[in-house]
Amino acid sequence: MRYPPISNDLFARNRAKFRALLPENSIAIVCGADQVLRNDCYYRYRQNSDFFYLTGIEQEDSFLILFSQEANEEAILFVRESNPLLERWEGKKLTAEEATGISRISHIRSSQKIVQTIFELLQKSPTVFLNRSALQRKNQVLTREIRLSKLLRNQYPHISLQNAAPLFTQLRMIKEPEELALMQHACNSTERAFRTVLKHTHAGMREYEIEALLWQSFIGEGCESHSFEPIVAAGENSCYLHYGKNNAIINPHDSILIDFGAEYANYAADCTRVIPASGKFTDRQKLVYNAVLRVFYFARTLITAGASIEQYHKRVCEAMQEELLQLGLISTTDVKHGIDGKAAYFKYFMHNTSHFIGLDVHDVGSRSDILAPNMVVSCEPGLYVPQWGFGVRLESDIVVTEHGNYDMMAHIPIEIEEIETLMHHA
Repeated sequence: MRYPPISNDLFARNRAKFRALLPENSIAIVCGADQVLRNDCYYRYRQNSDFFYLTGIEQEDSFLILFSQEANEEAILFVRESNPLLERWEGKKLTAEEATGISRISHIRSSQKIVQTIFELLQKSPTVFLNRSALQRKNQVLTREIRLSKLLRNQYPHISLQNAAPLFTQLRMIKEPEELALMQHACNSTERAFRTVLKHTHAGMREYEIEALLWQSFIGEGCESHSFEPIVAAGENSCYLHYGKNNAIINPHDSILIDFGAEYANYAADCTRVIPASGKFTDRQKLVYNAVLRVFYFARTLITAGASIEQYHKRVCEAMQEELLQLGLISTTDVKHGIDGKAAYFKYFMHNTSHFIGLDVHDVGSRSDILAPNMVVSCEPGLYVPQWGFGVRLESDIVVTEHGNYDMMAHIPIEIEEIETLMHHA
């Protein structure tokens, strides 16, 4: 890992909270992520977020069994058993003592014993929780959880298999102080990367050269990678919401939408900023940019405890509709009758204002969940105007507090004047 050790007290507290949600006489089985082959090597490994949340273990081929609160034992952690040949190719693996030091779990076994141990425990615990998130259900890949679920149903048809995903969602939405600190570190690394981009961006570059600047800055900061595949979209490419080619030449009058964020200690940052290739926005770009910025500031005030994304998104859409009227992009007739069967604003603003952020950039939690202190969501209004050849989205990460919220990216330049000044003084 590229970051200082995280206090294992965090993972112990997370497990205690999870165990408190388990019904009596049940167990939860949490699987580490599969390794995925690329030719004769593996893709870079990224641990299952739920598994990391409970253990802090990033090593492949790991498993966790958690017991409900009345049990005498808290947990069993299974880690890969090393051997000289494996270490020759891949380097050192965790010893039992090291795994205990990271996780504060004292009972460590070899991963080879996971199935045997499960079968032994099922004699006394007829209820088993396995994680099947909504994303896993959409994915056609047979994950470890799916394979294990099929095995248990075949071997023990009498047991009750329950989904642990709602439990993880309930817990992971509320961030512990250590988690917020790690997310702030990711946001700070994101800020420094953006300032590097402001210094070095110019017309004639290709979009991927900006992506390379981001990579270099993140790795130099001790981050593992981007928290998602970055979007570097110049000109009309910025009207594609999930543009990912990042290979176009940047023209002198282009504005460039950059959607990016560092991942630090597995925690995500998610930022979007728009900059002018020439160092100065055109008048039309300024009009759209400032319209989005006004909506951004308004939307940020709505992100408070007791609200929901679903609730305040409606008010954000109303504000954006007023901006669209002022820009002349829609008419009062459009507002009254809609466009193509949808609300008039949807033609230019077609995504949500927010999503949850944490161990995943699109973290657990739904648009209907009620916000509470120490939840973190994005704030990202945008306007996409293909006929004018550009789009603008502005995004920061917002922490809900007891008395409002705070912007973890308030130090990342967002006002037109500051961006232009920094680019001209590079």
